[in-house]
Amino acid sequence: MLKILTKYLALGLITSLIHAFMAFSLFENTKFSLYKINTISFIISTCFGYFFQTLITFSSAVTQKNFMRYFSVFLGNILIINIGTSILALLTNEKKISLLITWLLIILTNFLVHLKWTYK
Repeated sequence: MLKILTKYLALGLITSLIHAFMAFSLFENTKFSLYKINTISFIISTCFGYFFQTLITFSSAVTQKNFMRYFSVFLGNILIINIGTSILALLTNEKKISLLITWLLIILTNFLVHLKWTYK
């Protein structure tokens, strides 16, 4: 279990860094809204995350069943991103802090849901 957790966290960190890198790059180089920045960054990092978590962490085949579960988590995360970003926009004008808080929320949610449901 510790080996799976270590792989998950390492790949999750890489996936999260991809998300953060994309988000901050878009923030600095475009005039996109925070919603668009998070959505684009999230889609790119989620594609990476699905393939590598499936193959490396959970030593599972890429199948329709686990893809649909992973995709369901993905849709739930978009909801979390939208709600979280909206709430954070009301609480602070600092977009970078909002991105960081949303990013951390996604990491924790993904870990728990994938561990307990996606690959069972």
